[in-house]
Amino acid sequence: MGGSYPIEFRAGTSLGGGCAPAPLRAMLYAMFRKRIWVTTGALCLSLASSSAAGEAEGGSWVRKAPITAQVNGHRFHHVEVRGNGCQVVFTLRFNAPPKLYKNPSLSASYFRFRGDIELEGGLKVDTGPFFNRKPGARKYTGSFDTTDAGCWSKTIKGLRRVDVDGCRGKGCNLPK
Repeated sequence: MGGSYPIEFRAGTSLGGGCAPAPLRAMLYAMFRKRIWVTTGALCLSLASSSAAGEAEGGSWVRKAPITAQVNGHRFHHVEVRGNGCQVVFTLRFNAPPKLYKNPSLSASYFRFRGDIELEGGLKVDTGPFFNRKPGARKYTGSFDTTDAGCWSKTIKGLRRVDVDGCRGKGCNLPK
């Protein structure tokens, strides 16, 4: 099972009732109640929690938001994006359930993920592939260079959306 399924996020003001139409939200709710997990989590972030515009002093700014997504049983719960000159530094925090890591096979206890973080103006930060081999509270931090794209990270950007894809096993293929 794969694909991209938007999951509604609410904190203060939402994006017009969520980014997913009502029938899709109902389908997702039914799937989660039955413990059918999808391989992609997409998150719509509140305009109130992340909107900003203008030049950042010294090219430095920070945006944080709670998120909610399940990807292969892993619960992604927080995103942080920092502009630091021409670099965008990002952190995704998630919980890896112990029951998924009890298999003695190394391949079964290996999960790969890739995230796309969308900012204001349709700008995207690709996290590239990252992996996890241990249960518990986890985080992935990386950076993205915007020098070749005009150093757009010097201007404050608000968070708009986070997509996370995942697969299980060392040889698994992440969708792109």
